[in-house]
Formats: sequence, structure tokens, C-alpha cells
Amino acid sequence: MRSCGSSFRIGCRDFDERPGLVRALAFSQLGQSVRAFRRRERLGAIGQALRQELGELPEEELRRAEAVLAYLHNMLAYTTPARGERPFGRRDR
Repeated sequence: MRSCGSSFRIGCRDFDERPGLVRALAFSQLGQSVRAFRRRERLGAIGQALRQELGELPEEELRRAEAVLAYLHNMLAYTTPARGERPFGRRDR
């Protein structure tokens, strides 16, 4: 969990460098099938990390936290601000 923030920043930087590829992966039928291949693995890793860090929480709260992190750790969450807002305070170059 401690490395999530830095990993997310690196991923966003990589996405910024390839916006056309990101849009294609996020919104095309082929891109969705490619992303679906890793979805179960990603969701399992999120759930495992949360339970290791926050295992004392009730299961219902863990599931809510898992849903929030799964949404945020998703290419669609990144592309939403890219369609009009500047992601994470990024300034025009």
C-alpha cells in the first residue's frame, strides 16, 4: 500500500505521454477486452492489500474501500479528467 501513490504518479505520467493509446485502450472494444484480461488479477491484488493493511475493519467497510480503490486504479478514472479538466493539477506545456 505504501508504494501505491508513487506507482499511480508514474502511471499518470506514462498516460500523459501516450494520450492516444490511453483513449484507444479505454474506449475501444479491443482495448476493453485487453484490460478485462487483467481486471480479476488487479481486483484481487487490491482486496489482498486492503485486508493486509486494514484487516480489522468490518467486511462491509473493506468492500467499500475496495470499490473506491478499484475505481481510482482504473484507466477510465484517469481519462475522465483528461476530457476537459487537467488531471491532478497538470498545467499546459
